[in-house]
Amino acid sequence: MRIYRSLSDAPKEERFSAVIGNFDGIHIGHRAIFDEAQRHDGTLAVITFDPHPRTVLQPGYAPRMLTTFDERLAFFAALGVEAVFALPFEPLRPLAAVEFLDLLNRSLALTALTVGFNFNFGRGQEGNTDILLWWAKGTAITARVVPPVLHGAMRVSSSAVREYILNGEMERAGELLVYPYVVTGTVKRGRKVGGELGFPTLNLLPPDKLLPPDGVYATAAVLRGVRYPAVTNIGTNPTIDAEGSLRTIETHIPGVTLPDLYDEKMALYFLKRIRREIRFSSRDKLREKIAQDIVVAQERLAGIDLKGLPEITIS
Repeated sequence: MRIYRSLSDAPKEERFSAVIGNFDGIHIGHRAIFDEAQRHDGTLAVITFDPHPRTVLQPGYAPRMLTTFDERLAFFAALGVEAVFALPFEPLRPLAAVEFLDLLNRSLALTALTVGFNFNFGRGQEGNTDILLWWAKGTAITARVVPPVLHGAMRVSSSAVREYILNGEMERAGELLVYPYVVTGTVKRGRKVGGELGFPTLNLLPPDKLLPPDGVYATAAVLRGVRYPAVTNIGTNPTIDAEGSLRTIETHIPGVTLPDLYDEKMALYFLKRIRREIRFSSRDKLREKIAQDIVVAQERLAGIDLKGLPEITIS
């Protein structure tokens, strides 16, 4: 998959069927937009923004992101995208809606532009799908607007996904997402407490994105291209450090002896929540509960095919 940081870098003769959006979370509503774009001639391309416009327009107030930029790139590739135009938002911010569309038309050989029903763009978010459809009539570009996607009676949205994750409802979030909720990062040295208890862990520093609430989860770890069933704890380890405030992500991969993986990149997919984090009266009680958690995690992951989980490259 090719990544362009400027429209001027685009191949002049290549025809593109492009989608436009931020696509935070990559849920099934987003997939419907990609599916529609693939029905049109041209290379499937994404026009998106890096950093996310919310971080510019609402610094300090924007909700935590569901996906990092690297995670979105991995999901784009898995969905068949061949080119990504990751545009800096600030230079585009002053453009009126039609000016932005004219810029795309001058810069790219577009066959089609596909967006979601709630797509807004241009200075002050003045542009909407009506303006896009009106503008496209004066060009050779086919414009398509994908209606809302429903899951039961619920409209699928990044906000709905975020609410489920904040409540630790990973299975319900997973029903709306194309891929289970993922957290990526670099494996760091911990305090080796897991190893002392008989359950060595891989430790991730929390990335700058939304995390599930403290607790124990059935997860899948992707390391060096291999997918492992795993059990993960998010929290402050109150049994070990009663006054601790540092939040950690610790993952144990049962039945596998791994080499030294410090500084390796890991993608951690959260599939099901097992329980909340608890402070136990002793390390022995904690050890017993971890053993039980592993059994529960293995039961809940049984029959789940992990092969399709994308590996994520961290830049």
